[in-house]
Amino acid sequence: MIKDLIFILIIVSLLSCNNNTVQSVDAKFPDGKPAKVSWIKQENGKNDTIKRLEYYSNGKKKIEGGVKNGKRSGKWTYWFENGNIWSEGSFINGLSDGQFNIFNEDGSKYMQSNYKNGVPDGCWTFFNNNIKKKEVYFKDGKSIKEANF
Repeated sequence: MIKDLIFILIIVSLLSCNNNTVQSVDAKFPDGKPAKVSWIKQENGKNDTIKRLEYYSNGKKKIEGGVKNGKRSGKWTYWFENGNIWSEGSFINGLSDGQFNIFNEDGSKYMQSNYKNGVPDGCWTFFNNNIKKKEVYFKDGKSIKEANF
């Protein structure tokens, strides 16, 4: 029994040594709740922020996303203070890349857009009360075609 317990403690200790990510509260509200939080990967004597999270004073999320080499990376989500999603999309090396969705505060879709290397590319669709109203097509950042519905 004691040998098993010692074995388990050794395994847990070894596993916890591999966890080189720490959480840092970067800012707080006057009531002490976190306003900004970062996850920092510590490796080879360097600290690299890998995730950021911000809150509203009511405790609901405001912004959340990944970071790589100091730039936005991966999925980023922004929320309204009521908790509904305002915007979501992905970044590569700090540049917008892929599909982005923008919503109104009531949760209805406002716009769906596409980016490539930080510039508009592909179809952007605009909505009113979740009904498609307009499409604009982009190529390399330039509008090439529009359609109203």
